[in-house]
Amino acid sequence: MATHNPPPGVVLPRLAFTEGYLGPQAKFQEYGLSLVSHNDPMIYLEPDQPEVEIIMGVPQGTRITIKMASLDYQKECNEYCLIRALGPNYLFLLRPPMPGFYKFQVRTVYCTYYKTCRVI
Repeated sequence: MATHNPPPGVVLPRLAFTEGYLGPQAKFQEYGLSLVSHNDPMIYLEPDQPEVEIIMGVPQGTRITIKMASLDYQKECNEYCLIRALGPNYLFLLRPPMPGFYKFQVRTVYCTYYKTCRVI
C-alpha cells in the first residue's frame, strides 16, 4: 500500500523544490480538477508494491498528457505509465522501473473550440 510518510531508513534526496512545486498548481480547482485518490503529493511505495494508482477527476472535454521522470537517473520513463478513463476520472497506473525518486506531472488542456461544417 502506498503511504505518505517515508519508510524507516529512507532518506529523501536533497531537491531544491520551490514552495508549491509539488501538488496541485494555482488553477487546479478553478479548472474543475480534483485528486480522488491521494491528497499528499509525496507518495512512497512499499518494497513489495511495484505500482501505485493515482485517480484524478477531470471535467468532460479535458485532454490529458503525462510525464514521469527519474530524478536519480535524469531520465524520462513515460512508458511505465498507463492512463485509463474511468467515467469522469482518469486513473494513472505508475510502475517505476527501479527504486528511486520520480516526478510525475499531469498536464491538462480543456477543448474549447467549435467546428463549423458547410455542405457544398
